[in-house]
Amino acid sequence: MGIRLIFYLNFSSLSNYPEWVAYRCLTEEMKLFKIKNLMRKTKKVFLLFLALISFLLFFSFLSVNSRSELTEDLFPEEEFPVKEVLDGDTIELSNGKIVRYLGIDTPELRWRKGDAWVYHPQLFAQEAKELNSLLVQGKKVKLEYDVEKRDKFNRLLAYVYVNGLMVNGEILRQGYALLDVRMPNIKHTNFLLKMFKEAKENKRGFWSLAGVQIISPQEVRKYSGKIKIIEGKITKIEDKGKLFRLTLNGEGQEKTWIIIYKNNLPIFEKKGISLERDYLHKKVRISGLICEYKQAYEIVAHHPAEIEIIE
Repeated sequence: MGIRLIFYLNFSSLSNYPEWVAYRCLTEEMKLFKIKNLMRKTKKVFLLFLALISFLLFFSFLSVNSRSELTEDLFPEEEFPVKEVLDGDTIELSNGKIVRYLGIDTPELRWRKGDAWVYHPQLFAQEAKELNSLLVQGKKVKLEYDVEKRDKFNRLLAYVYVNGLMVNGEILRQGYALLDVRMPNIKHTNFLLKMFKEAKENKRGFWSLAGVQIISPQEVRKYSGKIKIIEGKITKIEDKGKLFRLTLNGEGQEKTWIIIYKNNLPIFEKKGISLERDYLHKKVRISGLICEYKQAYEIVAHHPAEIEIIE
């Protein structure tokens, strides 16, 4: 329709000219129309091309950023070079991320004092760091995650592997870490428990000292900040909101408590443990780090294996 209209208009407007002039002008008009039509088509193709390029660039940018953000979630088999060993259970990767080992707790090198960290190592803290360094420093590690991937300090929580060896378990097996399993991160509890028992039974690491002498609740003051085994009778169990407090040998002596956080109660229940039925009025041995708290002394129990029932 458009071409016919142009033909009509051109013949009408050129009726006063000689035939060859009219034909030439018409030819020029047709060329111009073809050029304009080609330009319109080219413009459309160019715009489509720009839109496609923009889409591809945006998708590429999104993919790269998504990969960097989701690497820790979707690609746990990826290896990461270790930049620095911070202590017995914490490392820094070459990408700047801090990794806290799951399921274990090693003696502390530093303590917070106000807004600063003060170097004041606990017994065997330096040895734990040296063992960790021997296992991972300058090497590439693989990270395996559990239910929670970060702690309140935004550190990655992981089981760390070097050439198939779980570093968490090895430090525990060598006797330089306490068992520290916490709900909901209990994927490898049975394996870590086996490593804990092996170290304790063979008196490796700090168990070479802690396992030699069993102390009473009256002696805890002398061993504050140290890993020991305490033997005493549980005389009271109190519900303190977020935790249960089990009193050893009554209030008349040094106040000595076993602390069991309610978050970890399912671990005890899974083993068939009822606090009142199995612990109240029973003589037990509890192993762990003795901490001073409000003129009392306490040991946190994360697993029933840390509380041995004597009678």
